[in-house]
Amino acid sequence: MKFRIAKNSDVQNLARLHLSSGQNQEGGFVYTLGYRFLYVYYKVLIKDIDSIIVIAENEYDEVIGFVSGSFDAQKRLDNLKRKRLKFLFVIIPVVMKKPRVILSLLERNRFIRQDINAIKYGVTSGVRMEYLAWSSEKRSTSSLTLLKVWNQVVFSLGYNSIRGEVDLVNKGVLNIHKFLGARVVEELDTKDGRRRVIIEYTKN
Repeated sequence: MKFRIAKNSDVQNLARLHLSSGQNQEGGFVYTLGYRFLYVYYKVLIKDIDSIIVIAENEYDEVIGFVSGSFDAQKRLDNLKRKRLKFLFVIIPVVMKKPRVILSLLERNRFIRQDINAIKYGVTSGVRMEYLAWSSEKRSTSSLTLLKVWNQVVFSLGYNSIRGEVDLVNKGVLNIHKFLGARVVEELDTKDGRRRVIIEYTKN
């Protein structure tokens, strides 16, 4: 097993893994927008100077997992706002096929714009861990090591705190974070029937 920072040529693998990972766990929304959206999403993220995406490869150089995040959650939201037209073109076909997603999209757009009455979906400042994906065909406890490596990279660059969100329906994911030293610091009311918490890792 080896780990490295993601590069432009990894976009397809990131989108593919996010899609398959989302389909194999409860909760989640972004994956429901499909592969084309995820491809554009990670194409934007990987070019963002505030992004930090660490990839896990097996002995055959196959990408089997990744952890994504941002050094500055506020700048990430600002960047997503600037790139909204890129996302619009790939979202329209999704809305035509699944009209119900439009309400969720509008709510998340309000969150990204940080409207005063927007639902708080997650972390809006500081270092944010965004997504952990692992191949369903390559089950391994190495996903724990991947999380640790991502944290170590962030802490080695001088940051002292990492926050992220976990849907409580994914008890296994929350337990993994707690096992690695994270603590729950806030509970969120997303007003869509889900229960979500914000977790935090600290350097010490």
